[in-house]
Amino acid sequence: MLCTRYSSSCLLRLHRSHRRPSHRPAWGRAAARSSSSNPWWNEELERRQKRPLRPLQPTQAPREATPSTWPTQDRGSERQDWQESASSLQLFAYPEDRRIPWASLSLLVTSACATLAAAGLWQQVLGSSSMEELEERLERFTNTLKACSAKWPLQVHELHGLLLASLLRAGELPNRALSDLALLLFGGTLLERLYGAPFMLLFLGVSTMLSNAMAMAIQQRFVEGVEGLSSTSGGLVALGTFCALRHPRWAIWPGVPIPVSWLMAPVVVWTPKIPVVADLSLAWAYRQELKAFESAQAGDAHARDDHAGAERAMALAACIALEAQARAECRPVWEELRERREELELAAEEDVLPPEATLWADLSGILIGTTTVIMLSLLK
Repeated sequence: MLCTRYSSSCLLRLHRSHRRPSHRPAWGRAAARSSSSNPWWNEELERRQKRPLRPLQPTQAPREATPSTWPTQDRGSERQDWQESASSLQLFAYPEDRRIPWASLSLLVTSACATLAAAGLWQQVLGSSSMEELEERLERFTNTLKACSAKWPLQVHELHGLLLASLLRAGELPNRALSDLALLLFGGTLLERLYGAPFMLLFLGVSTMLSNAMAMAIQQRFVEGVEGLSSTSGGLVALGTFCALRHPRWAIWPGVPIPVSWLMAPVVVWTPKIPVVADLSLAWAYRQELKAFESAQAGDAHARDDHAGAERAMALAACIALEAQARAECRPVWEELRERREELELAAEEDVLPPEATLWADLSGILIGTTTVIMLSLLK
């Protein structure tokens, strides 16, 4: 019985060993079968076996990256890739000319000197010690403001007022003053380095005069009898519009990833938190003031005398400031000053000033800048 079991197990193992697959791979078996049937393949194999082996080329060992080298290499490659993609898209590009923008800086200094001179005259008004001195200094201050304003109708010998109306920045809010400063510094510098100082000065001067003239012409269609215009930004708006449309993806300064087109955002886009900056909110305020002015004209109020109303407003502001200064210094207020203030307050209740034409100057600047870009595109 034991012998029978042993013989059956041996036969089973022998049968399995004969069925076990060969260790030769399939391609070797195929090659063996083909070698016996295809003579061309036998010759090809013999020829390949007799072919001499090519010597291996010595390869340079890869440089091991150390902690002091790999961040620099990565930063350099990333910077190069970024510069190539930016140059192909003209994204954050900037002129290679890095000269000092003397023209833009000269305009900035000139405007600052004119504004500081007006502020100095106003400080002299607030330093008056008598009523006669107050009236004399206040008259000098108002005459200076009239000289730095554009007058309607335009006269040939008064065309300089179209430029002076934009150089003097009196009575502006800080938000708009900062926006205009950014347009002059960044937009003017970019334009000067791209096209040269003569082109920038010519463009800014012509756009300033045209925008002020167009603003007064449009203002006359809504408000009759308005004679002057001052503290406008039509030329700077035209400058910003030109840069935003002609070079929208260029940087405002070398290495600063801010497009120059963003400079126009505080001037055009309406912002509820800062509604005094945008022209859209300024248009809404202009409409409301125009309605009030027209209703005052219908009611026979003192709404037609523009210069007289402005002079009374400045005189009232001077009287109020002098009274506040006297109280702060514990000094008695002049009786004449108190009477003059009360008289001006009664007149101010009846005066309704017309809306300012600065809105039309800004819109004219946008139109001039857009027209210039279209003309240059057609000429190109």
